[in-house]
Amino acid sequence: MSGTEGMVFYPEGPIDGLTRAKGRRVDAVVSCPPWNQSLPRERFDRLDVEGIKYFEHLVILESCRHLSEDGVGIFVVPSSFFDTFVCSERVQYELDQMGIRITSAIELPAGTFAPHTSITTHIVVMQKTDDETLFTGRFSDDLSHRTALLRNIAHRAEGSIPELGRFVDLESFNGFLALETNLNIVELAARSGLVEIPLKDAVSDIFSTNKADFKRLTEHPNAVYLPKMAATVATTNQNHLPPKLKSYFQLIVNPDIVDPKFLAGLLNTPFGQLWRDSLRTGSQIPTIGKQTLQSSKLYLPPSDKREDQTKVVGCQNELNRLKNELQEIELRLWDRILEVDQTQKTIQNVNRSNSFEDWLDTLPFPLASILWSIHTKKDQVKEQNEQLLHFFEALGEFIAVILLSGFSSSEQLYPQLQPALGSAFKNGNLSIRRATFGTWAAVVGSLAKELRRQRNDNEEVVFAAFRTRNRDLLDVISSRKLVTLLQETNKIRNDARGHSGAVSKQSAQEVNDRLNRQLQVVRDIFGQSWEGVDLLLPGDCRMKQEVFEYRAQRIMGTRTPFSTRTVPVVEAMEDERLYLKTPNERRGLKLLPFIKVIPSPKTGDLACYFFNRFVNSKVRFLSYYFEPDSEVVGNFGDVQIAIDLLEPLNADSHER
Repeated sequence: MSGTEGMVFYPEGPIDGLTRAKGRRVDAVVSCPPWNQSLPRERFDRLDVEGIKYFEHLVILESCRHLSEDGVGIFVVPSSFFDTFVCSERVQYELDQMGIRITSAIELPAGTFAPHTSITTHIVVMQKTDDETLFTGRFSDDLSHRTALLRNIAHRAEGSIPELGRFVDLESFNGFLALETNLNIVELAARSGLVEIPLKDAVSDIFSTNKADFKRLTEHPNAVYLPKMAATVATTNQNHLPPKLKSYFQLIVNPDIVDPKFLAGLLNTPFGQLWRDSLRTGSQIPTIGKQTLQSSKLYLPPSDKREDQTKVVGCQNELNRLKNELQEIELRLWDRILEVDQTQKTIQNVNRSNSFEDWLDTLPFPLASILWSIHTKKDQVKEQNEQLLHFFEALGEFIAVILLSGFSSSEQLYPQLQPALGSAFKNGNLSIRRATFGTWAAVVGSLAKELRRQRNDNEEVVFAAFRTRNRDLLDVISSRKLVTLLQETNKIRNDARGHSGAVSKQSAQEVNDRLNRQLQVVRDIFGQSWEGVDLLLPGDCRMKQEVFEYRAQRIMGTRTPFSTRTVPVVEAMEDERLYLKTPNERRGLKLLPFIKVIPSPKTGDLACYFFNRFVNSKVRFLSYYFEPDSEVVGNFGDVQIAIDLLEPLNADSHER
């Protein structure tokens, strides 16, 4: 742009250049000033910097002084800008003198500036105007989304969904993510029948620990202890907090309004974690501030349903009792082996109903369908043995595909794939093109570890990559226990198939017993985590108020035909591809095409198939439950594209 007529460059630095250009009016200033950098006051003796704390504030103010009447300032700033810049009395005084206001703030997702930083940032637009409203939205790589967002900015019009534009109060605004989270909280609260009340109505006092000079707080019978950072468990007992935790609040609640044990339990649910996310501010280590907490809203059952809180606490106590009882029975089983008949009767009394079928209906169909097939073969030991082995291989592939899809969907996480998987593939002579149970177990082991690391360092980047803030789901796919289970089960499989000749019924039963114990571990790991997740197969689509509305099949549970529902999203979904989506998200994670739900070539019935391997130039898929047509071999171009995406990870790529 250096040759553009009317374009003037000042290469000596923002402040020196702006000072030298004093008196000059410009139509636009575009800048990415230094973030969160304290002002080196000795450098600016020519300027009045009293009350200005950050270098970026000075750059923005001095830039705005040069704007013409119709000029515009466009700056890239961290989300903490809305705490520091907006709350600075000196900054606001200077802006008022110039008649300048922030008119727009568009979020750039976490990781946009990786590898330099993974923090969430915003593009802010500043202009001379009397309009006190702030327009906010979110940037997207999707062209139709960007076009609609720019149109709404230009016309000062709200979009059909928050990402495409909302007007907010600048003084209470602390970033688009917080706004979106609050909107999701309101929606989830309404769905659960919870009502909003000011926190100050339910909490009489808030005390806080000082990390620099830590002292335990005085215990109180109506206290709830709320950690300021991360997802650490809230509790009513200070002794139950992690020993190393030094930063938390003590909320003294009014027991006539809220049961402290109910509030602590609610704060540990996915809904409660979302509420806590909405209160955190700060770019590097987001934390809940006392002032933000005091001005927040709580969501509780209606006031005339106060007794429901006590009932919930009672139910939780009963569940805890049952857990303890089961642990006691397990200890008694092994401590008093000769009393096994009595122990068996005790177990039967506790297990009055079999909820296995109900649990299957919460699982994604690719897994639930195999388990249902196993469930129907209770008396066929060898057949059940084979199906159980198929299930665990499918489980490894299913989790691996989710992990690979999340990492490969993100510019920030994709570079971590090769170092995470390279050594495992090389040492085990593994390859995606010739995938085995061992391949998928290695993928899960390596990427689960990397995902745990990324969640510790860059949680917002992980949320963006996997298109979800559902921590339960992320806990499942990165579970150490799951990694160990897959490794152990792969060994069971190799040992079982390593025997030559016929397998006796007794040997098959022994393997079955081991695999069924492993299946119980899967159930313990999964719990009800999949209830808040949908596996979707998109169908017809229409555009409605700048949003894609798909009729999608919900590929969950054991039953076909699948139910359909209308799914609004802000990014187009691809035909014949599966998407993992949580209901309160406007985006779904597109799974790599190693798992397909397609019509059977022989019967035309919709069936689930797992990628097995390349056979010459074609791709082989297997179904582990659909006996009428258990194998499909064909030209699946999307699989080849996916293999090319993962090419650096492919140990045998030199053969191609």
